Amino acid sequence: MADHRSLKVEEVRRHGAAALEYVIVKLQKSKTDIKYTLHARPTFYTLSGGITQADLLHRLGFSHGPCAFLTGDQCIAREIPENFDLPRFTQTVERAFGELEAGIKLLLECGFYVQHKLFGKRLPPVIEAMLSNRNGDGHNAPKKESTKQSQDASFDYRFTWIQGGSAKGWTFHYRPKHLPPSAEISSLLAFLGLKQFAECPEYDFDPCYWRFCNFVDTGDVFNGPAEIAHKWFDAHAEKFSPGLQKLLDAHATLATFGFELLPSVRANVPPEVVQPPRTRRAPSRPAPSGASAPAAAAFDVAISFAGPQRAIAEEIATKVRDAGFEVFYDAFFPEQLWGKDLAVFFDDVFRKKSRYCVIIVSKDYVERDWTNYERQSAVARAIRERGKEYILPVKVDDGIELPGVADTIGYVSLGQYSVEKIAELLIAKLGATARA
Repeated sequence: MADHRSLKVEEVRRHGAAALEYVIVKLQKSKTDIKYTLHARPTFYTLSGGITQADLLHRLGFSHGPCAFLTGDQCIAREIPENFDLPRFTQTVERAFGELEAGIKLLLECGFYVQHKLFGKRLPPVIEAMLSNRNGDGHNAPKKESTKQSQDASFDYRFTWIQGGSAKGWTFHYRPKHLPPSAEISSLLAFLGLKQFAECPEYDFDPCYWRFCNFVDTGDVFNGPAEIAHKWFDAHAEKFSPGLQKLLDAHATLATFGFELLPSVRANVPPEVVQPPRTRRAPSRPAPSGASAPAAAAFDVAISFAGPQRAIAEEIATKVRDAGFEVFYDAFFPEQLWGKDLAVFFDDVFRKKSRYCVIIVSKDYVERDWTNYERQSAVARAIRERGKEYILPVKVDDGIELPGVADTIGYVSLGQYSVEKIAELLIAKLGATARA
């Protein structure tokens, strides 16, 4: 419980938000023993059984107790650093709460009771019985029947009925379309209670994630367990992936203040070198020597571009990848990017994790905020290389200059070469430097 008493007490700041009233208090017990505490009082309550921002703060380590600083003599409070940015914190909490609430609603339709898991609320008895853990692996049974399947851009879903031994009910199977899934997704699936099965017959004996739903005889012919389970599965194609995204958004939003919403969910890990299958794999190459190839390099080349030039970037990326090189192009990594703080992630890619950076220079590239952020990371790396090759400009328009990059740096132009030829030049350059 945060302190409320001290030899000297000073109210530092008050701030009102949509659902909470905040006050920062300075507590001083001696010349050197000084600390700051943040106190919050709900100004909004719900009778519908939903969550509130106060519930979220309690989840983040705020403790409840008597309070002399806020109306009502009760608050939730915790210790904070002296330079705590209260206005930004309140905006962060409001944003994260909206993301969390949306994610909870979406996943509830798929049969995941995230609210109860996060905030310790009891499940309805029938639901608790249907979702209770029992013996079995969700796959081995005397009787099995595949009943439904669906998919979205990220997952393939299968729904099977199994019966026999100690198991009677439905298995939900999940297979990410881009393997392996990112650390964020893997840890979030584990948090939701999904287990892994090494050789799932629903996916030609490839691995799957799964969960089991018990058949419970409720006597309700209109909304019994079969109707509930089928309704949950039917919602997956439209609700499951967006629900995961909202939870990860809320988790990442709160992480900017050092708070952990979802236990064990990893965030902003370095990019894994995992790419779609190539048509041809080049022989493994020794790591090139010199400053242009940091020991931690994960990619041979990273491609930075503005949205209107995506078709150009994709053609180059695909041809270079199919020639056997490791390419960072965002569309190759939908699951790996999902849920990450992209500012942190892309800085790691363009400043640390690539041997070269191809920048497709256009008027759109120079004018857009996000591409300028990528460019700054690449330029910082180029400066560190002390004149070694790193940035490889491809100009859509010869008249456009790239800020921060000397106009003496050699470039290729789409006015000179076709996209296919530029990809061939890049492949030749990557092969030559690998042999150097």
